[in-house]
Parts: sequence; C-alpha cells; structure tokens
Amino acid sequence: MPILSFVQEEKEQQIFFEMGATIREILDKTNIMATISGCRGNGACGLCTVQIIEGEVNKPQLNEQFHLSDDQINHGIRLACQTKPLENVQIALLYYVCESNWKRIPENEYILDTAVNSQPLNNKKTENKRKSYGVSIDLGTTNISLAVWELGKMLRVTDRQGLNGQYCFGADVMTRLTAACESVENAKKIAITTQKSIEEALLDIAIREFIDLEAIEQVVIVGNTAMLTLLSEKNYELMLNPECWEKEIDCQPEDSQNWGELWKISPEATIEVVQPLAGFVGSDLIAGILATQIIDQLDVTLLIDFGTNTEIALWDTKKLWVTSAAGGPAFEGGGISCGMHAKSGAIFKIDWTADQPDYHFEVIGTAEPRGICGSGMVDAIAYLVEQEKLNSNGRFQSQVTTEGSFILDETHKISINNHDIDVFQRAKAAVATGIDCLLDNAGMNIANIKKIIVCGAFGVSLNIENARKIGLLPEIATQNVILAGNTALAGCEMLLLNGNDKDLVETIKSKAELINLSNYSDFYDVFLKNLFLKPMREQI
Repeated sequence: MPILSFVQEEKEQQIFFEMGATIREILDKTNIMATISGCRGNGACGLCTVQIIEGEVNKPQLNEQFHLSDDQINHGIRLACQTKPLENVQIALLYYVCESNWKRIPENEYILDTAVNSQPLNNKKTENKRKSYGVSIDLGTTNISLAVWELGKMLRVTDRQGLNGQYCFGADVMTRLTAACESVENAKKIAITTQKSIEEALLDIAIREFIDLEAIEQVVIVGNTAMLTLLSEKNYELMLNPECWEKEIDCQPEDSQNWGELWKISPEATIEVVQPLAGFVGSDLIAGILATQIIDQLDVTLLIDFGTNTEIALWDTKKLWVTSAAGGPAFEGGGISCGMHAKSGAIFKIDWTADQPDYHFEVIGTAEPRGICGSGMVDAIAYLVEQEKLNSNGRFQSQVTTEGSFILDETHKISINNHDIDVFQRAKAAVATGIDCLLDNAGMNIANIKKIIVCGAFGVSLNIENARKIGLLPEIATQNVILAGNTALAGCEMLLLNGNDKDLVETIKSKAELINLSNYSDFYDVFLKNLFLKPMREQI
C-alpha cells in the first residue's frame, strides 16, 4: 500500500492508505487530525492547506484555484481535502493542530450511515430556516460516540469517538455503580467526568470544524442503563438491586440546563435522554433495533450488540425477546494481559491457511504493535485451537508456551496466557448463554435463526468464521451474518431527526419481552457448556 509521510514534532510519521482517498481523509482516520477546516471537506473554506514535498498528486481542483494563488500552487501548497496522492507522498503540515483524544469514526464502524442519510425521517425542525444543529450521543461503557447534524438541511456534518472518562472509576459497570453508591460525592464526580468527556468532544468539533456550539439546539442521548443513571445522577442505586433489573428505571435528569452550560450550547437547547427498556437493557439497544429495523423482518433474526454489557435481542417475527449478558470488558481488550482498545497499535486481525499454518497479523494504524484488541483475540484463539495448540477446555499444550504464555509477537513482547483465554472464555460463554436463554423462551433452537446482526465496534473487524469456530456466534451461513457497526449511534440519529419521537420507542417496547438472565434456571449448566472452545450447535 502507498504511504503518506510527514514530520510531526521532529518525528517522521507514516500512514498507509488506499488509493483514491484525499489527504484529509487519510489524516482523519488517525488521531493526528493535523489540519483545520471550516467546511465538511468540500474545499469551500480553503483552510486545510498542506505542502506537497515529494510525490505525485492529482491536479489542482477549481476550489483550490479559487483559494490559492498561482505562486502557492507552484510551491506545492494544496488543500488537503481536495488533494489525492497517486503514489507515495511526503507532505509538510502548515497549520499543525495538536493530537486529539477524539477522532472521526472510521467508515467501517458506521456502515448504516448511508441508510440514515438517504432515507431521512420527518424532521420537526425543518421549518426553522436559521442554521441549527442537533447532536446524537451513544454513551457506552468504554467509548462515547457522537454525530452532529445540520437540522435544516438534514445533513450529517461530522462525528467523533473517544474514551468515556468514567473508565478511571472502573472498567465495568458494577464497579462504577458501587463507587457511586459509596457517597454522593463519588456519584457527582462520575457524572461530571462523563459530562466533561462530552464537552471535550464538542470543543474538538468546534475548533476543528468551525461549528458554533451555541447553534446546537437539540441533543439526544442513548446508552446502557447503568451509564444513563450515572450520567443523570439518578436511580443508579437501583442498578445494584436485582429486583429492579426487569423494571423501567427513570434516567431523565431533573435539570439538564447545567449540562448545556458546560457544553456551551444554546441556552434554549433541549437535552433528552432516551429512556431504557429496563434496568439491564438500555436505550442503546432500542436505538440499534430502530436502526436495523429487525422488528420488520419476516425471518427469525438475532441481534447482538457486543460490549462490556452485551445486549441481545431475538426477533421471532412476532415478539422481541431481549436480555443482556455481563461479559466484562474482554471484547474491548480489558482484563487481557496484553489487551487494549481497538486503536492505533492494536493487533486486530490474524490470518493463516491450512497449507501455510504460520500466521501473520495486521495492526490498526501505522504504529508498532502495542497489544491485541477483541477481534484479534477471536482470531488468535481460533488459530490456537485449529493448530491444536489449545484444547477445547482453553488449556495450552505444554510444548507450545513459554513460561505459560503463547508468544504472539516476540519483538514487541505481546503474548497470550491461560488467564487471558479464561477471561475471554467467560465473556463468550455469557453471550452464548444469553442466546440459548432467548431461544429456550421463544421455543426455538439455533436452526431457526435465519439472520444474525452483529453490532458495536468489536464486530466491525470480526472474522465470522473464526467467531463460529470458538462458539462466539451460532453456526449459520456467513452471508446471513451482518456486521452492522455502531447501530446505537445510527438509531440515535434517527431519533434526533424525528425530534425523539416517543412513538418509535414505544412501538419497540410494546413488542419486547424482557428476560433476566440471572433467573434462567439452566444458567449454570448452559454456561459451563458454552465455556468450551467449539462451535455453538443445536443441542440434541
């Protein structure tokens, strides 16, 4: 693949890219964000200037000829959003913007973007001719994703994704909830931490995209129930009471005006938290169901939104069976000795063939390998099982490990040990048990499932075949498995464009049957069965 190179803080940076991408698009896929912009990459503002030092690029476009002088163009000055490298290219950053903790959402994580844009629903704000913006927010346990829309034009302007600052209070929801219940001060700190994370994302957008935050008039937020209660500082103590897990929990803040003041948005802005289905099933699942439209499917469809709290829905063509599985942070690299989030430096893909069993791996971005993320763990475990280096119990054959670990990358000291395998086994067993539980309640088995929709960032790079090999996904034809990306954000955007139409949410709720996995009588036996690293088949 061709390389875009430049010097940043006296260090040469190199980014591999696909032919046809503009320099801005190449940079935006990293966290460097080395150019400023006042438009959406259409060349209208003329701000994202770079200098071509070496290498061939496309000819100057009309917008560049309007904004740049002949002398600038002759000296290699170009607009990053209009310039496409045709080979290896070296550039100079003329207006370097410091590295950001917030980055654009990769295109492959937002597969439903086209559907949302091409089929906009009724927008209750279209009569307002003044430019105004709306923001949709998917509040996850690990990551926060948000998108900004120009409401009058029904146009998606930009998006961001970054870490939820709450992680400093614990990797899983139960740890954070326990901390919040210890004192009002703790609960306040946790809420403010998340609110400030959103503030940072909006400020990043304001600086880099030249969007007036005071023009934001509507904010819609979805998330798992625990995150919503902690954000709103309301009813989080109920999340530690099993008797409340199947009941609706009010997560709407008493007064969200202080959020708007912190975020520096319009004083008249409406900020709405979409209410969850129940204590253990959040409004992120509601948004995912809305985005994927599974309740309109004529075939039995399984939806899995992988995460620290994995939410699962089974549509039997009449009723929507719903549950959640607390698998922990393993799908996001948490609890793994060399685990990390799916960001630059993470091993996310491992390939091998029957004829050539020596594996090779791929790393996100241009950084040296630093660790392994969730999708990489799936591939690694599938490889070890297929090569008979790991048995179905999750134990290594003694001759293939060094000091109890399998060395994945000796140069960078990245390895996988038995504890890592155990953590991942438990996470995948929890999900598989949730699937079995829903099938039991619906009077079905795996053979009845005709389609599977995998949601969340974890699923974007998921190798479906490897996931089936180790029992993470049911065995159905690959073409019937859809890797749908961030459906929670896509559904949240649909609600934003409908003015958070309550009828859309109520329709989904009316068809849902909630199943508390902790009350599943066969949980222990089914969980033990699903611990094995082998395909998830119909039980005879």
